[in-house]
Amino acid sequence: MKITQWLLGLVPALDLAHGLQFPLGRAKSHKGGSEASLIQFLGPHRVEAGSVQNIRLGFSQRFAGKLHVVYGDCSINLAVEASQQVVSFLLPDSDHPDRLVWVVPSDAQDSQCLQAFHGCTIVGRSPPIAIEKAPHNPRAESQIDGDSVIWFDGVEYMRSQDSSKAVVNSVAAKDSSIAIVGAGIAGLMTSHLLSSIGIHNWHIHEASQRLGGRIRTAYLNGTSPDDYQYFDMGPMRLATKIRYTGTGEVLPFEDHRLVFSLIDTLNHLNADHHPELAMTFLPFDKITDDYGGMNSHTLQDLGEDEQQKYTEYLAHKMYRAHKQALSAGSPHWSEGAYLRQLLNPRDPMINYIADREDTPIWESLYWNKYFAASAWQSLDKGFESLPRAFAPHVADKITLGRRISGLSYNESADKVSLLWRNDPNDWDPAAEQYDYAVVAAPFSMLRAWNLPEYSELLDKAIHDLHFTQSCKVALHYRTRFWERGDKAQYRGCARVSDYPSVGDVCYPPYQVNSSGPAVVMASFTTGNMARTIAALGETNAVALAQRGMVHAHGKVANEEFTGIYEHVCWEHDEFQGGAWASPLGDQQEKFLPAIYRTEAKTIFMGEHTAYTHAWLSSAVDSAFRGTVQLLLDLGLVEEAREIVETWKARWIVL
Repeated sequence: MKITQWLLGLVPALDLAHGLQFPLGRAKSHKGGSEASLIQFLGPHRVEAGSVQNIRLGFSQRFAGKLHVVYGDCSINLAVEASQQVVSFLLPDSDHPDRLVWVVPSDAQDSQCLQAFHGCTIVGRSPPIAIEKAPHNPRAESQIDGDSVIWFDGVEYMRSQDSSKAVVNSVAAKDSSIAIVGAGIAGLMTSHLLSSIGIHNWHIHEASQRLGGRIRTAYLNGTSPDDYQYFDMGPMRLATKIRYTGTGEVLPFEDHRLVFSLIDTLNHLNADHHPELAMTFLPFDKITDDYGGMNSHTLQDLGEDEQQKYTEYLAHKMYRAHKQALSAGSPHWSEGAYLRQLLNPRDPMINYIADREDTPIWESLYWNKYFAASAWQSLDKGFESLPRAFAPHVADKITLGRRISGLSYNESADKVSLLWRNDPNDWDPAAEQYDYAVVAAPFSMLRAWNLPEYSELLDKAIHDLHFTQSCKVALHYRTRFWERGDKAQYRGCARVSDYPSVGDVCYPPYQVNSSGPAVVMASFTTGNMARTIAALGETNAVALAQRGMVHAHGKVANEEFTGIYEHVCWEHDEFQGGAWASPLGDQQEKFLPAIYRTEAKTIFMGEHTAYTHAWLSSAVDSAFRGTVQLLLDLGLVEEAREIVETWKARWIVL
C-alpha cells in the first residue's frame, strides 16, 4: 500500500474537474497502441539517437488536464517504469498541441514506445520506435574542433529549455509575430528562410532607405548598373579556389558555398516574374605580378626562416584537413574557421606575425603565399544585385527609414517591443510589440539603444565586441588606361607596397579591354591605417588615392581622372559603426555561447555573431543559426531540420 501511494505521488493527479471522456483503468499491455487512446503518436517512428525530434500528435477528443509522456518498454503500466521521462505538461481545454519536442537520448534503446499517462492511466502509446545511429559525425568529419564555440548544438539547446516548450501547436507557432531588425544580408536571408517553411508573419525594420547593409555598390557619374561605371564599397568578391603551394594542388574554396547557393536560389525564384534580376558572375582573379611597387599580400618579413617554416607547417596541416573534409563529404569545412582554430593567440610566433599584419592572422589565408585563394568571382553589375534580387519578396513587408532605438521586454506577456522615434527630438518613442525580435543590426550600433536587462555576458558582448575600420576610395576615369602598355592590369587587387598609405588597389572585373569609362578602387585600407585615412577627411583621402594612381601608372592617371569619386569609411557610417567584427583576445570564445541563447525574446544575428568574420558568408551563416534558434524556440524542430538539410547549413547540430 505504501509503495502504491509513493508511485502515485510521482505522477500528476487526476484532473477530475474536467472529466476524462473515456473509461479509466490500465490499458492492456500490448505493443503498438492502447485500447483507451486519447493521444496518438503519429510519427516519425524512426529517429536518430542523440537528436532532437518533432513527434506529431493527434487527439481523439477534447481533454484538459495534466499529462506525462515517457519513453520505455511498450508493456509498462506505470510512468515510473519508463527508461526516459520525456515531459509533463498541462493540457488546455482547447488549442491542443500537435507536436511533441523529444530530445532523444544518445543511449535510447531500440523498439521501445512513447507513452502518455494521465495520473496512473495510460492514454496513448506509440508503435515501437526504431532508434538509429547517426550515419555521419559532422563534428569529426568537418575537421573543426567538436568542442569549439563554432557549433550551435540544437540538442543541448532544447535540453536546457523550459518544459513548456516540449509541446507545441504548430499552426499557432507559425503565426508568431516576428520583427527582423536590419535589411542587410542576414536579415534578408532570415526573411527568405522563414517564408520557405511557411512562416509569413514577419516584418523587416531598416534604419536606412535601402536594402543590403554593408553591401553597397557605388554607381558613379549618375549611372545605372547597365552603364558599368561602378565599384563595390563593401563586399566585392568571393574566393572559389585555394592553392596549396607545397603540393601544387588546387581545391575548391568552401567558405562561400552557401552564398553561391543563395544566389542560385534567388535566380530560380525570380526566373519567371523578374528575369531582369538574374545574377551572373565575372572572374575577379587576384593580381600576383610584382612591378612598380605593387605586390600580392604575403606575411611581412616572410624571409625569416622561423616564420617561413611555421607558415609552411600551417599550410601543410590545413591542406591535409581540407582534403579529409572533402573526402568525407562534409558541408561543415571552413578554411577561415580551421586556420583560426589552428592558431593559438598565446603562441609567441602568432603574436609576432600578427603585429606585422593589418588584418587578423587567420584571414591571411586569402593572400598568403603558401595557401592562397587562387580564383575569385564577382557579381556582374555589382554586389547590390544581391539585395535587389530580394526586393520583390520583401517589398510589402519592410519599413525603410525606421531607426530602432531600443527594445523593451514585457515579462508578463512574454513579448518584446521595438522602440523608435519618428523625430529624433521626440521624448517618448513609438513602439510595436512582437512575439520575437530577430536583431541583425551590428552591436556597434546597439550600444546606443535602450535594451532589456540581459545576462552579464551577453551585455558585455554587445558593448565590448571589437569592430575594425575600413576605408575605400573609388575613382572615376574616362578610359581604362591601366589595361594598356607592357604592364597592363586586368581585374583583381594588389597592394602598393612602396606607397603604403594607399593600401590595396583593385581594378574593375567588368568589360575588360573595352573603350569606355570605368572605376578603380584606388585605395582600400583596413585597421589602424584606415583610421588614419578617415582622420584625413574626404578631400585629402581622395587626393592621396589619386596620387597613388599617378605613382603606379604615371601622368595618364591625372589626365583621365574626371574628378568624380566615392569615399566610404565604415566606422563613420551612421548605420554600421564599423567595417566588420574583429574580436580581440578571447572575446570570440567568451561571447558566442551567450549570443547563441535567446534572452528577452530576442535573437541576435549578423556577421558579428558568426565564428568567421568580414565576408558575406559570415552573415549568411549567422542567418541559418539565428533562424534555427528561433524555430527551436517555437518548437518547430521539423522546420529547423528542413532548413539545415536543404541548404546543408554549417555548424548546426540537430
